[in-house]
Amino acid sequence: MRFNMASYILTMKKYAINRRVSNEDFTRELFAPFVTAGNVKDKNGELLELNKSRVSRLLTQKDDVPSAMRNALSMLNITEKTAEGFSDFLADNIDAHRYDDLMADVSQLAGSVLTNGPEGDDISMFLTRAFIEAVKKDNVAIDNKNAVIWSNGSNSIEIIEGDIFKFAFENRSRTIKNIVVIPVNTAFDTHVSTKLETEGTPLVSENTLHGQWLIRWVRSGKSVTDLDSRIVESLNCQGKMPFDKSKTKNGKADCYEIGTTVIIDIGKAAFYLVATAAFDERNNAHSTREEIKTALIELLKIYDNFGQGYPMYIPLFGTGRSRAGLSYQESFELIKQTLVENKNRIQGHVKIVVVSEAMKNIKL
Repeated sequence: MRFNMASYILTMKKYAINRRVSNEDFTRELFAPFVTAGNVKDKNGELLELNKSRVSRLLTQKDDVPSAMRNALSMLNITEKTAEGFSDFLADNIDAHRYDDLMADVSQLAGSVLTNGPEGDDISMFLTRAFIEAVKKDNVAIDNKNAVIWSNGSNSIEIIEGDIFKFAFENRSRTIKNIVVIPVNTAFDTHVSTKLETEGTPLVSENTLHGQWLIRWVRSGKSVTDLDSRIVESLNCQGKMPFDKSKTKNGKADCYEIGTTVIIDIGKAAFYLVATAAFDERNNAHSTREEIKTALIELLKIYDNFGQGYPMYIPLFGTGRSRAGLSYQESFELIKQTLVENKNRIQGHVKIVVVSEAMKNIKL
C-alpha cells in the first residue's frame, strides 16, 4: 500500500474504539492535535475542520493535504507539540488493547520514510512522526501510467501522463501551489504570431508550448503589458543582465543566457519561464542537446533556492520547434538523467509531464 495521508487515516481507523464512526468525524479527531499545535486555520480564520466532501476526496486520493497543514510543518517543535495532543486522541478514539498491532501496521506502512522505527518512542510520538511524514507526502493518486523514477523521503522524480496546463492557472480545487515550467526563447518574447499574412516574420508560434501559454495567459484575464513588467522585475531581482542583442527585427532587443529563469507567481501556481532556445534573424528557434541540459541544471538551481518544496511540473524539451532534434524518448532520457544527476537540488516532487501522444512512444 502506498504511504500517504489517505492510507494513514484508513490504517488508524481500523483500530478505532467505535468501528462505526464516520470517516469525517474520525479524520477531524485525528487531525485535531496537529491543527491545534500548528494553529492551522481555514480561509475564514477558524481552526481547520474538513467537511464530509473534503474528507471523502482526501481518502479517495482526489485531493491533496490542505496547504495550511504543510505550512505548519515549519513551526518550531511541531512534532513534539502534536505528540502531546496525540495522547488524548489515542485515549478517546483508539482501542488500547490493540496498540501493538497498530504500531506494527503503521511501521510497515511508513517504515520507508521514517528515519527510525517505533523502538525508543512511546506510541504517541511514533504515530505523530508518521502523521508528520504523511502530511508531507503527495496524496493525489498515481495511476498505472505514471512511474516514480527516484524517491527519497518526501522528494521524488516522477513521469506522469497529461496536459501540463491542467496544473497551471487558477484552480479552485487546488490546495497547494504548483510550479509549472514553460520553455521560452532567450529574449522572453511575449508576442504570439497568429495572423501570418499580416505579420511579416512570425515571432512566437501559437503551436509551441511558449505560444500556447501566452494565449492562455491572456484568456485568463491577464495582460501582456503586466507580464512584460513582471518579467523585467524577476530578471532585475535576480541581478540578471542581458547576454547578447537579439537577431530578430520584431522581438525584444535583449537576450539572456540559456537557463535564465523568470519566476511569475499568480497565487495557486507559479510559472518558471526558462530560456532554452535563441531566435535567429528569421525568428526560427535554435537549441542544442547541451544547451537544454544547461537550461535544466540552471532551472534546478532556481527550484532549489525558491521552490519551497512545491511540486514542479516539467514538459519535454527540444522535441518541437527549437530544432534540437530530440525524439520524445531522447528528450525524456535527457531530462531524467539530468534530474537524477542533480537530485541534491530537488526538495519536493518533480514531475516530467508527457502528453498522451508522446507517452505511447516512450519506454520507461
